[in-house]
Amino acid sequence: MGYLFHEYTFRKCFRQKTILEAITSLKSVLRPESKVYYVADSSFYTEDNIKNIGKSFWISRVPATINEAKELLTANLNLKKLKSDERYSFYQTFVEYGGVKQKWVLLLSHKMRKKKEETFRKKLDKEVEKAERSLKKLKGRDFFCEEDALKAAEEWIQEFPSVLFEKTDLKDTMKREPGKRGRNSKDEKLNTYFRIDGNIKVNNAFVLKKWRKWDFSSLQVMTSAFLLRRC
Repeated sequence: MGYLFHEYTFRKCFRQKTILEAITSLKSVLRPESKVYYVADSSFYTEDNIKNIGKSFWISRVPATINEAKELLTANLNLKKLKSDERYSFYQTFVEYGGVKQKWVLLLSHKMRKKKEETFRKKLDKEVEKAERSLKKLKGRDFFCEEDALKAAEEWIQEFPSVLFEKTDLKDTMKREPGKRGRNSKDEKLNTYFRIDGNIKVNNAFVLKKWRKWDFSSLQVMTSAFLLRRC
């Protein structure tokens, strides 16, 4: 595992340097007055590369691991529809990173977001159905005391954070000791057992938080942020 990690780190660093070297090499054969935009993926976007690229026009995807990018992706932004293509919305701002002031543009694909939302809802429906089936089994269990029943209910709800108990109650019932058959005798002592009774509903607060995280992930992977620097 250690070898794989170092190999991945080496390849990543090598790729970052290679991109910068390729741009530098290309610049050396172009006329100084040539207006060229260099386009690179997020591997290029490091503080060292930004500082060393010099006076250039460039466009790069921003890694979502950068704190400034995280703040942008989780902020409550007022996105505007792109006039040339209404399937997309965007937000732009200026950020200084690596000692260079840049224009950041956050782009959102409504089509991809809708698809992501449909997938999220289907996943939520499956989670709720699974919780309902599990609750049915829980309600069929007998507990020797109220404390055990309440503890089981608390442990159960922790396994299914996407739902909440709408109401919970304990019902007591009298039963014979396990293993006995035949009719009850008049003097037979019955044991008291407790069962959980209740209904569940969707935990809206948890679902909203989860959806925001899911939605931001979609932005990072498919719509991300782009930067443009002009010197």
